Amino acid sequence: MSVLQETNEQILIGVRHHWRSDAQRRRISNPVRLIDGLIADLEELHLADRKRVPSSFDERLRHLTAVLAPEVRQELRARVTIVHLMEQLYEIQGRLLARRFTARGHFEGGHSPWYATAESSGRTGGIGSSLLDETALISGAAPPLPSSSESSSSG
Repeated sequence: MSVLQETNEQILIGVRHHWRSDAQRRRISNPVRLIDGLIADLEELHLADRKRVPSSFDERLRHLTAVLAPEVRQELRARVTIVHLMEQLYEIQGRLLARRFTARGHFEGGHSPWYATAESSGRTGGIGSSLLDETALISGAAPPLPSSSESSSSG
């Protein structure tokens, strides 16, 4: 095989790899966008003092469940409390973001070292923690978490 043919083959391999990684990124980002939309709508309902997710969300939840990868899929239902559904959505979103960064080779074992620390201290999941989770996943580090003795004595 000539040098030109080898170079051509290497370029084709690189292009195919790029196409596969773009397709994987789209498979992950589409559910994240759907989750973002659901969370925004749920926050509006929560601010309007609604307690339960209306049944009108059923179709959107079924669609999201259908596009989720099996390893992050959960049963998502309407007519549960808004807080409960939002916690489920934040958890799924965190897993999707962790998969995205793992696929890029940033973290080994599926999560950043911060995630394991936060998980063991009970500081992952829940409403409002997604920003901290996402920031840690993007940067690869997060501010140190207070120990349980610090947080109980400070407030």
